[in-house]
Amino acid sequence: HLLRFNIRVFIMSQSMYQNQYHFFKKHGIFLIMIFLFVSSETGHWTDKSQSFCHIRFLSFLLSRSVKQHKKSEIGLFLIGSVGFLYSSDYVFDNILEPHQQIRIKVVLGLEEDLTGAGYNVNQSKIAVGSGGLTGKGFLNGTQTKLKYVPEQDTDFIFCTVGEEQGFVGSSIVLLLFLALILRLIVVSERQPSAFGRVYGYSVLSIFLFHVFINIGMVLGLTPVIGIPLPFFSYGGSSLWGFTILLFIFLRIDAGRGRRL
Repeated sequence: HLLRFNIRVFIMSQSMYQNQYHFFKKHGIFLIMIFLFVSSETGHWTDKSQSFCHIRFLSFLLSRSVKQHKKSEIGLFLIGSVGFLYSSDYVFDNILEPHQQIRIKVVLGLEEDLTGAGYNVNQSKIAVGSGGLTGKGFLNGTQTKLKYVPEQDTDFIFCTVGEEQGFVGSSIVLLLFLALILRLIVVSERQPSAFGRVYGYSVLSIFLFHVFINIGMVLGLTPVIGIPLPFFSYGGSSLWGFTILLFIFLRIDAGRGRRL
């Protein structure tokens, strides 16, 4: 209460002694961020009357801190943020399955289930860490070859690379994926048609999402959801899918100079 009161007093005092528009234009967004942080930390978003006052106060800040044509966009973002704030607990408690809730809690550090939901992630991090700088060598990994890491040839295949090839090998794999992503951006940008650009960036998004989520869940940064690493994970369907996506895009790029 005291910190929120001090912020309001500071705003009122500044408005009295200098131009109101220039002050809020310079400090408005910063004050909104502070106010959101304080309100979330003190837990006052749960009361409806408090939340209504917060929204009115934030709307007042927005009216002074941004131009007229930007107010609607930031207002929609504010409404969406408040809606997400109130719906997150309901979605987590009533929509997600129990095993999904445990996975999210393990990632956030709220639970530490090393023998259950967190077993795969814990063993994969041990495998990646044991690889060191240059790795243990091809087919010489202990965590992977002794079957401590489940699903090491599909969802957790990156931990095999980290253990056998180390930091150097893992970095090379990431650089190769980065080169693929950058090349897809270049090819997408040179497409003359809107369809070609949209398809190119769609393929780019699919690859980027798979790489980020797969490597993130191996390192314990994202929840385990079971998606393959492109061109690495074992399985014919994923390999066929990624290959078809790329070859369709290459065919679109090859015919970009032709007129229909």
